[in-house]
Amino acid sequence: MNMARCPQCGAESGDQAQFCHACGRLLAGQERKAANVPPIHRRYGGRRVVVVFLAVIAVIGIIFVVGMVYFIRHTSIVTSTKNGGRVESPFGVVTASNDPAKLAHSLGVEIFPGAVGEKGAQAQLASSNIASLSFRTSAPAGEVINFYHIRYPDATLKTNGDQITLVQINLRDTLTIRASPLAGHTEIQISDVEH
Repeated sequence: MNMARCPQCGAESGDQAQFCHACGRLLAGQERKAANVPPIHRRYGGRRVVVVFLAVIAVIGIIFVVGMVYFIRHTSIVTSTKNGGRVESPFGVVTASNDPAKLAHSLGVEIFPGAVGEKGAQAQLASSNIASLSFRTSAPAGEVINFYHIRYPDATLKTNGDQITLVQINLRDTLTIRASPLAGHTEIQISDVEH
């Protein structure tokens, strides 16, 4: 059996082979036979398809982001007063207030006697209501937590240095009350997450 050697890579192929099995080059002496063979077109494989697919996804992503920004910007209502502000959007309502006592009353949370309200915020989303309130008092942190622990006897107490946290979890909501001693006063932070 006579072996044909490829002039390009030097690999040996059978004498009947028209193309080198290693590099694909047309073997010497096969030019006449190959004249009747249709030309071989190299394919780019899946690379071009993947690039086009990624480009289409990127364009769709950009259109989506631009559309969402436009939608939110043109469907949100922002109201501002000297006591706070309110943002209404398709996703919910966010309220900020300089009167956290009013917000605490609407949540049914009692305020520590003599505590002064600093700020409050509430977010009403599709399935949740989240509120955060801040007060300060001259009473010690332990006295503040005792006041709330009487009202929520099943709550868990946690201490971290001088900071004391009370956590009340039930089926309806999670209430967290944190008392932190600061210079000359105690800061009371109340967070309520309704499920």
